[in-house]
Amino acid sequence: MLRLGARKWGQLLSAWRLPVRDDAGTQRELLAMRALPSGTPRLDRVRDKAHLVYGELSNFGRTLARMVVVVLPMAVAMPVLMLWLRPKGVPIFAVGCVVVAVAMFFGLMLTYRDFRRLAPRAGEVADAFLDEGICPCCGYNLAGAVESLGADPDPAQRVPCAECGAAWLRSRIRRVQSEETAEAREPFGMRAILRAQAMIYSSLASVDDAGSKISLARYGDLKAMRARASGDYRERLSRCLNALRFRGLWMRLLFVSLVLPATFAILFDFWRRPMASLGLFQALQGLGLVLWVIGAVAVLGSDMGRTGPRRVALLKSGRICPGCGGDLGTGAGRQTCGECRAVWELGEVGGGG
Repeated sequence: MLRLGARKWGQLLSAWRLPVRDDAGTQRELLAMRALPSGTPRLDRVRDKAHLVYGELSNFGRTLARMVVVVLPMAVAMPVLMLWLRPKGVPIFAVGCVVVAVAMFFGLMLTYRDFRRLAPRAGEVADAFLDEGICPCCGYNLAGAVESLGADPDPAQRVPCAECGAAWLRSRIRRVQSEETAEAREPFGMRAILRAQAMIYSSLASVDDAGSKISLARYGDLKAMRARASGDYRERLSRCLNALRFRGLWMRLLFVSLVLPATFAILFDFWRRPMASLGLFQALQGLGLVLWVIGAVAVLGSDMGRTGPRRVALLKSGRICPGCGGDLGTGAGRQTCGECRAVWELGEVGGGG
């Protein structure tokens, strides 16, 4: 019975992962969304490309709509239920637990439906991992397995993952970097939370001039690249960053200001309430306050108002790759970025690109 229950529970959890077949035809599951790698430019590219697909689960518009559809009716129903059930002796805590449980159930069912609808796009996420030489199912670096095939391997040869056993065609693994290790990954912390939340508030999805889907380089990543750059490349990065610095700031400040009244109300309630009278409701208020503050910081640090064709045109005019921030050099015409392989049409140097 316990084994049967564990199997059913595993199947339930499996519904929150995107299914994918490896190149040996074995049915597997992609790395969970919460476990996407980050912390280095290479790993960040994997995460941001994958978020273009996963972002359909958690984009700002969808999240806001679900809050209105699921949470708002429950907020209206709770006081009505309290007025009806309290005279009958039903405790308020029990009413609140039931309302929260119903809201969570509907939220989980909607997310479950999203994963099922998103399953056909799992191959796009797998390609993002393999493009950087990382196993899509476990995040293992495939560099060692690729190097073991020799200097001139057959593109149709399968590369086995030493961690999970998944097999991938050598032709799908484009970048191989043996110095990238699991220890280089960013541990789960506040920076990872803020970066993930920032993806909700600002879509970085775009297309290059060859029509391929790409993820635009974050403003923060461009700043980090400028710190490492030198010469003319650094100057061009600085010009683009100065043009992007305050773009969309009013939009981010307006969004953050929407949560200020509720924040001040909660803080005032805590200030005037004796410590001994703090209860479950105040604990929920405190949790909400923490989440709002994290969300506000994520919005201010996001690229809301900085994305779109105008940003692409600005970076191209500075001969900076909009997809990764790499240097596109001095060539004219169709240029392929040596870092992320996005394709861009560039004009002559000094011609305004």
